[in-house]
Amino acid sequence: SPENYVLIVSDGQSNSGTSIEDSLSYCHKNNFPVSALIPRTLKEDLSVEIEGTNELVIDNEAFFKLNIRKSTENKLSYEVRVTVDSKQVLDKEITQTGRIESIDFNHTFDTLGPHTIKATLHPANVNAKNLDYFETNNQYMKSVYVAPKPRVLFITDNPKSPLANVLSSIYDVYASRSIGSLEGMDAIILDNQAASTISDSEVEALRKYIINGGGMVVFGGDSSFDYPRSEEHTSELQSHHDL
Repeated sequence: SPENYVLIVSDGQSNSGTSIEDSLSYCHKNNFPVSALIPRTLKEDLSVEIEGTNELVIDNEAFFKLNIRKSTENKLSYEVRVTVDSKQVLDKEITQTGRIESIDFNHTFDTLGPHTIKATLHPANVNAKNLDYFETNNQYMKSVYVAPKPRVLFITDNPKSPLANVLSSIYDVYASRSIGSLEGMDAIILDNQAASTISDSEVEALRKYIINGGGMVVFGGDSSFDYPRSEEHTSELQSHHDL
C-alpha cells in the first residue's frame, strides 16, 4: 500500500530468477513504493557451475549446462575446460560481456559407478588477480553415478516396431506377448493391448506390482484399452503399428 515503503539493500548479484533491475521496474510500473541501494561493484570476478542430473543410465547421452557468471558487465576473455574422469571433453575460448554465459555439452558414460565432471576457468591474462578476485570459484566439480539400464518388460504384438527399437536403445528390454513374471523388472510397458486380453490373474499381478513400487506405461492404439480386438485388427496390427 502507499503507506508502506520498502528499501532493498543488495549487492545486485542474482544467482537465479528475476534480476534486481527487472524487479524494480515491475514495482515502478505497478506503483509499488520500492527503492534499492546497490553499491558499485569494485572487483571483477568469475565463477563456474555445472547443471545436470546426478544419476545417469549407462550408454545413454547425458546433457549438462555450464553457467559462467561475472560480477560486472565489462568485457573479459578466458578459457573454459571440462573434463570427465580427467579426460578433456570441452575446451573453449570465450569473450564475455554479460553477467552470465551458458554452454550446453553432453557426454555418454560407458562404465558403471561414480564419475567426476570438472570445469575450470583460465583467465586470459597472466595477472589473474586483477581480472578475477576469487580464484576458488574458478573450479567446479560434480559427481555423477552411472547405473545399469533399467529392466523393462515390453508387452507387444510387434517386437520389431519403431517403438521397440527406441526402447531397446535406452533400456534393457524383455519383449513378450503376454504378462509373465514381473520379478526383477523396473517397469512394464503395455503397447496397444486390449483390456479384454489381460486375464484376471494378470490384472492382480499388475496391481500388486504397482502397489509395491513398480512402474507401468501404457501406449494406445487401434486395439488398446477398451477397444475390442477382432480378427481383422489382429491381422492388420503389423501394418498399423509400423505406421
